Amino acid sequence: RRMDLLEPWRLRVVRPFVRGRLLDLACGYNNLSRVHGSGFGADVFPWEGIDVRIENAARLPFRDSSFDTVSVVAALNHIPNREAALLAVRRVLRPGGFVLVTMIGPWTGRLAHLLFHQDENRRGGMRPGEVDGIRPAVMRALLQQAGFELVREVPFQLGLNRLYVARRPWPTQPRLSGSASRACAAATPRV
Repeated sequence: RRMDLLEPWRLRVVRPFVRGRLLDLACGYNNLSRVHGSGFGADVFPWEGIDVRIENAARLPFRDSSFDTVSVVAALNHIPNREAALLAVRRVLRPGGFVLVTMIGPWTGRLAHLLFHQDENRRGGMRPGEVDGIRPAVMRALLQQAGFELVREVPFQLGLNRLYVARRPWPTQPRLSGSASRACAAATPRV
């Protein structure tokens, strides 16, 4: 099964960026996870084929740093608490791992939700806090506010959709003061 006629196109764009263990959040029928072969599909709606049903995208039932890639394909606009959900994604993503988000803008979203309404109808339509789409500037800000570094932005579907590839940065080493740095250097054996 597929969510709509455009799903195969979205998956062709996203799939080359998936690495290692995958969490596909708001996975729908879980097609990306199945095609990738290593990971889980999680959703709040009990779609056929999901691996894990969750109550809230901001409270993911996975250990810290347990995934190499987290994807949110055509769905972040359907997560009312998207800021908190992206923080949860950052928590379960390994340092250096990637979050992959596809998103259409609001005007494209309005049209898409009119044309491809079968999945909307099945889950009961749009709920409070859901939006038709998210503007690119807002998407970039959401990712940055959650602590991600935007690595790449790929327009596709005639420029009406975008894939945002963002990385969870590696923790930085605390800088030592000048005297502490010199003391560490002096104590380090030379080989």
